[in-house]
Amino acid sequence: MENLLQWRGEFGLGPGLHNYGKTCYVNAVLECLLHLPPVVQSLLPPYQPALTTQFSPQDCLSRIVHDIHVNDSTKRRKTWPNGYRMDELHSHLADVWLSFGAGRQEDAHESSKVFLDIDIPVTPDVVTVEDSLRRAFGTTALTGDNSYECTYCNRRCPAVRTSAIAEWPHALVLRVLRFAVGEKRTIKKNGQPIQYTSELNMSEFATVDHADIVYELRGVVLHLGSSLTSGHYIAYVLAPSGRWFSMDDQLSRQHIQRNTAPNAAPNVAPSVSRKATRIIARNMAVPSTALKAPHNLVPNTLTL
Repeated sequence: MENLLQWRGEFGLGPGLHNYGKTCYVNAVLECLLHLPPVVQSLLPPYQPALTTQFSPQDCLSRIVHDIHVNDSTKRRKTWPNGYRMDELHSHLADVWLSFGAGRQEDAHESSKVFLDIDIPVTPDVVTVEDSLRRAFGTTALTGDNSYECTYCNRRCPAVRTSAIAEWPHALVLRVLRFAVGEKRTIKKNGQPIQYTSELNMSEFATVDHADIVYELRGVVLHLGSSLTSGHYIAYVLAPSGRWFSMDDQLSRQHIQRNTAPNAAPNVAPSVSRKATRIIARNMAVPSTALKAPHNLVPNTLTL
């Protein structure tokens, strides 16, 4: 699997994805995942055409990856002027995702919950992604009514709870917790900016000492809107060429600042995000000597 972390061969930017009716939340997450080297290259061999009527999720994804990454890019865009249609996948999503349906409003964090992601909080004392991760992985004292209940002696006793990760994935998804229940049980969006870098060292959150758990930023999912019940999801992805592109359903546009992560406004030098809900990254499997300058985005999700 290590040799899949870098692009092997010639790959281009995939086409935009067709919106079946309020399915931007699915498209945004899929655009990020379908531009991750380990995801794409692990699904390529062997290519299997649809020979039977029995649905195979892996074969279906393999055909999608083959269509959007292997076929000629000029042919791709002429064939799908309204975005690539994933009819086979969409027709079976409701089998495993009961609330899914075209024209039904959902959220990006729900479309990726089958993946192992890390929830990171956005609180007043959080400035960077690292701050949020330290809060998520920090120690919690269990005392008083919240004391630990021992199953051996059936007694409550003070304890300390902490978290760490023993085995790290090749693709890491961070979910920024921007939505919370407020007064009158209404769900509010937290637009507090959060800084993140092009590289993220996760070594301090491992169960044992590591010097090389470094992830490279590969995609960001943004929620454009003021509440959970409305708005629109788009994605920024790092193409195999090393350039950033915005992906808005069937539309794709190169980000003006080359080789830098995007801001919500593509013509502004990035440093902090107010809209990001997901951050997605790829494991670099090499030690990092220095972290790059922070970027201004408000992410919902970061893909590393």
